[in-house]
Amino acid sequence: MLWARRAEHWSLLLSVNSLKVLIGRMRSVVGGGGGGNVV
Repeated sequence: MLWARRAEHWSLLLSVNSLKVLIGRMRSVVGGGGGGNVV
């Protein structure tokens, strides 16, 4: 059960991270790449 929880935690972190990257790309596209690099 511990491993299952840990795997779920990591998958959640990865999904959140990919979501941040996706949002960053959308911002760079919308802003013309002007302020898209700001985290």
